[in-house]
Amino acid sequence: MVQVRPSFGFLRFHGGKWPSYRGTRAGRQVKEREVYRHRHIAVISPRSANHGPYRLKSSHKYCNNANLLAIPPTPSKAEPAKSSKLFMPSFFLSNVMSLAPKIDEVREVVHYADFDLVCITETWLKDHIDNNIVAISGYNVIRRDRTEAVHGGVCLYIKESIQFKIIEDIMDRKFEVVWTQIRPSRLPRGITSIIVGVVYHSPSAADSPMLDYLYNCLSLVEARFPGCGIILLGDFNKTLLKKSSRLSNGFNLKQIVTFPTRGRNTLDPVLTNVKEFYAPPIQRPALGLSDHFSVEVQPLVRSQQPRTKLIVKSRDLRPTTRMAMRTYLGNVDVKTLIDSKDSCKGKVEMLETIVKTGMDILLPLKSKSVQTNEPPWVNQQLKGLIHSRQKGPRSRRPGAVPHPTKSR
Repeated sequence: MVQVRPSFGFLRFHGGKWPSYRGTRAGRQVKEREVYRHRHIAVISPRSANHGPYRLKSSHKYCNNANLLAIPPTPSKAEPAKSSKLFMPSFFLSNVMSLAPKIDEVREVVHYADFDLVCITETWLKDHIDNNIVAISGYNVIRRDRTEAVHGGVCLYIKESIQFKIIEDIMDRKFEVVWTQIRPSRLPRGITSIIVGVVYHSPSAADSPMLDYLYNCLSLVEARFPGCGIILLGDFNKTLLKKSSRLSNGFNLKQIVTFPTRGRNTLDPVLTNVKEFYAPPIQRPALGLSDHFSVEVQPLVRSQQPRTKLIVKSRDLRPTTRMAMRTYLGNVDVKTLIDSKDSCKGKVEMLETIVKTGMDILLPLKSKSVQTNEPPWVNQQLKGLIHSRQKGPRSRRPGAVPHPTKSR
């Protein structure tokens, strides 16, 4: 058997091979050599994918490019834009039982699914924990930490592209609830904004004070933000959830989570008055060692009917044209023309010919296109009024006096 020793000829030091050190005093020189080798690393500078492979740029002569591997460029994929047919925000609810140790996992889940809202209960955060520790890039964070005892706490992450306003005047330090008004770029018609409330209710706390507080807050929300959508969610625990029918009946809220979130119980509900815009919630795994399943809720895609055109033919039945038709029939000797035919069939055909000839001349058929998905009461007159209303403010010049008949 022939043994082949590996060649280390590729190692160069100032043009020569590394010297062979012997003895105990060579240790310092060997360490310096290792430091020199590890501190000078060749760097690959990125180039565009359309300009061929990457090239190595190094200012060190001892580096042999033949010993390096070429890394093929990977074209970057642009993130797919969210569908313009989505009119409601998606959200994610999870009881994490200490957020700071699990923030890396939370970030990965949030960025992968691209949620609009992320609602976290039992954050276990304190005032000395800065927002940078639990920050998620691309999101704003709103916190409500528990101050008088351990555990508890809630927080809400809102995507930076969504406008929001914290409703601070209805918050109470006695309750772990965050209230926020959000205004996405698009909302269904009739919904002015969305009020989001994230709740954590401890199993050891009394139910009546929390229930009264939520009822009063929802009453103020309805009075202050008419036509708003409401999303109330969080960890209600078992006893409070059984009494939440008072909230559902008073504010037309529907509980949409139908699967258990902890053991056999549903402790993390989602109460909302915009159920028709959302798909059924999805059960997701717990984060870390939490004993609560997570809840994912995605909005429904708004169905758009095809704008098909229907061609309709009709005659001009204005009073003037009908009067012209009456004059035509009065001037034609209908009796003489009908008597000229012997059979009954011939007489009927002659009468049809007389009437059809006058209608084709005086009341000709005209074609017009109609949108099939428009309500039947949207006629040309109404469309004209809408067009005049939309055109009016743009055509009005600054300082012009409005017409008295148009200012009503």
